[in-house]
Amino acid sequence: YGVDAINNIDVLDTSKTTSMTGMFRGTGYNSSTFMLDLGDHFDTSNVKYMDSMFNKTGYSNPNFTLDLGNYFNTSGVTYMDLMFYQTGYANSSLKLDLSSLSFDSVISFSSFVDNSQPIDLVYAKNDTARDKIANQSVTDCLTTDNVLVKGTYMIKEPVNGSSALVDENEPGMISKVKNIVFGTIDTIGDYYMPHGDYHSEYDISLLQDGSVMAYLIEYDDASHYDLLIICNYGRIFGNMDSSHLFAEFTNLNAIYNLAFIDTFSVRDASYMFSKTGYSNSTFEMDLSSFSFHAIREYDGMFNYWQNTQTIYVGDSDDQDWVITNSNNANLTSANVLIKT
Repeated sequence: YGVDAINNIDVLDTSKTTSMTGMFRGTGYNSSTFMLDLGDHFDTSNVKYMDSMFNKTGYSNPNFTLDLGNYFNTSGVTYMDLMFYQTGYANSSLKLDLSSLSFDSVISFSSFVDNSQPIDLVYAKNDTARDKIANQSVTDCLTTDNVLVKGTYMIKEPVNGSSALVDENEPGMISKVKNIVFGTIDTIGDYYMPHGDYHSEYDISLLQDGSVMAYLIEYDDASHYDLLIICNYGRIFGNMDSSHLFAEFTNLNAIYNLAFIDTFSVRDASYMFSKTGYSNSTFEMDLSSFSFHAIREYDGMFNYWQNTQTIYVGDSDDQDWVITNSNNANLTSANVLIKT
């Protein structure tokens, strides 16, 4: 916070860096002279995360300026939450030139800037980022379709006044779900619903626009159901808050096509798989496509898993992550295996 200057920044080799989360957060906060110039060698071509990168940088300097340099590439960046929040806050005429930046891959702009701060943001002509950022207070999260609601909303609570997947009027419904199947209407919808036969349907998209729907398919004896989670096209994006997403589905036989979910954006996976398949002592789950590196919250992620059950992961790094960070004494290396 007390830094007055950063010298020789050009000696940094950032060409292979994938995360710059909070990199300059609060740098020069107390300084009345701090400026930041990233120069001509600050390469961000492989960066995926820039959340809080310049959060409160140069906060107290009334003449603060920020030069992003010539190699500030955001073509692959997915998170820009709090990126310029209160940057150069004391400068009432601060101008940030973002005209060379790409926002094509960004799925979250939450609090990109402090809307109460007088700041001039310059975008490329016809760039849609201006509208997305202007609407950030409405969505406050991912701003695209095909995004799941928060995990707890899907299984526990009403969403915008609609019925929750697990309704108070149907206690125990979640325990009757035997299979969860992900896909598009083209790949699985026609197979399961040739005549639109389903017990109930729910809009579980973040924006409540019908881009992700859930259907409970009832078997003849009504003793169990399949849960279909379907989008119209492409893939389904996991919400940043995916806590409890598959929790309490205790009687599952399987989760099919889990790779259909893009989990690159998941930050909160707390209790995400708590008691998933709990009653099935040989339950197996394929997480080989799961992105673990972005997760920040993971308390109880695999609560109540048994060492007779199996989790498959993609590589040894994922295996180490699950074993180290699961916060579950029953989860051992014996049942966290690398998929071959």
